[in-house]
Amino acid sequence: MFFRNYRNIQIRFSGKVLRPDYSEWAIVFVTAIASFISAFDMSVVNIVLPVISKSMNASVGDVSLSVTVYLLVLSGLILSLGRIGDFIGFKKIFLIGFVIFAIGSLLCGFSFSIQFLIISRIIQAIGGAMFTAVGPAIITTAIPKQKRGKSLGFQVSLSALGFATGPGIGGLCSEFLGWRWIFFLNIPIVILGIYFGRKYLPDITKNVGLRHFDLFGMMASFVCIASLLLGFSLYQVPGTSDSTLLLCFVVGCIALCAFIISEKRSKHPLIYPGIFRNKNFTLGVISCIVVMALFSGVTYLLPYYLIGFRKLDPILSGLIMTAPAVMSIIVAPISGWLADINGSRMVSIGCIIITIIAFFLFSTLNDTTGILVIVVYLIIMRFSTTAFSSPNGRLIMSSCPQGAEGNASGILMTARYAGMNAGIALFQTIFAVRMYIEGVPRDGTPLVGRITHAMSLTGYQTVYLVAMVLAALTLILVLYTRDETQ
Repeated sequence: MFFRNYRNIQIRFSGKVLRPDYSEWAIVFVTAIASFISAFDMSVVNIVLPVISKSMNASVGDVSLSVTVYLLVLSGLILSLGRIGDFIGFKKIFLIGFVIFAIGSLLCGFSFSIQFLIISRIIQAIGGAMFTAVGPAIITTAIPKQKRGKSLGFQVSLSALGFATGPGIGGLCSEFLGWRWIFFLNIPIVILGIYFGRKYLPDITKNVGLRHFDLFGMMASFVCIASLLLGFSLYQVPGTSDSTLLLCFVVGCIALCAFIISEKRSKHPLIYPGIFRNKNFTLGVISCIVVMALFSGVTYLLPYYLIGFRKLDPILSGLIMTAPAVMSIIVAPISGWLADINGSRMVSIGCIIITIIAFFLFSTLNDTTGILVIVVYLIIMRFSTTAFSSPNGRLIMSSCPQGAEGNASGILMTARYAGMNAGIALFQTIFAVRMYIEGVPRDGTPLVGRITHAMSLTGYQTVYLVAMVLAALTLILVLYTRDETQ
């Protein structure tokens, strides 16, 4: 009965008014489920790595590959799969993705070796990339513009919920049910997604097919994105040689050049022709990458301040980090709703201004800053960066050419994941450079144990000041955008 009350909606697509038998609320619900489960499976495995390592008699490093390959495959395929959705239809990609994800989850749960687990995680990531890539595109084509920001906000909220609850649920499953249940729990969620997806998602396709699809461009884009993200990931691993990092970035750059050449020659390029000529779209994507980098960077660095510098209990530190994350979930739909009313530009400007203030406050942290004060600062930062995602996504998706919604959706999600990975490496680099300026020799050995308490504080404050400057530069980019309603 709940969904029947919303079925009399009209959706405009390709100049025609369609009256399908589905609910816009059901569409938002099913795409939000996809956002949740994708984010959940990115975060849930981390907490049980030692348990899996012991169970399979494998090193933690080998088990960590199950996390790395999931992220690399997911991020590397999103761009291509979003474009494929433009050709064969978003509903088909979305539902097939859920089926593949379910198969991968079952295989992960029944894994008998670390090699089998890694292969299963790759299968799981392929499915996750499919429904992640077309989620915003489904919202854009199926939800009226005046409700689009709020709908995209629900997706962001469920994604944040997945990231926030993953470690906790993973720990509980490991303790009481066994680590395999972190994968088996996906199955009822997937069944729910498939049921609502089949029943309510619009089946809109141009029936172009994939005969002229740029397969070489797809492979080049995957190698480019995966290599660069692998470089950022390995940068976080102590002891990784400079030659290994250089190889990752060189391969990524070569693949990028090959991708650009392929795009110019293809009849149906992976990047919709002229999509980046729209100033709103381009500035929105750049802003998305920077804000996600700032978001992930502070999330990565703050526990080091709390545990390593302030010597707080890990449990207390975890609560300090988790509570604002859960609270911030309500912000994304509200900011999206405000963007629907006032336009994305004004809401984005307000979010970035608050972000600038938050990083300035973080730069004042010292030995005596109260725990409650830190929590307040963190709430301000999490609220502002989370709230930015909805109007930013609305701006990007509303600025893409008609018929390229899947491509824009893939670019948006790739930008988010790329920003999250780049942010950790960025904050690490800024902190390290500040230590080298302080006189710590750059000999390739870890900084831990070689820096004083005062030097650590200087490093943290410098990182947050640089983040504040980057947020200010992002504000300039947002100021140059124009409201989609104009």
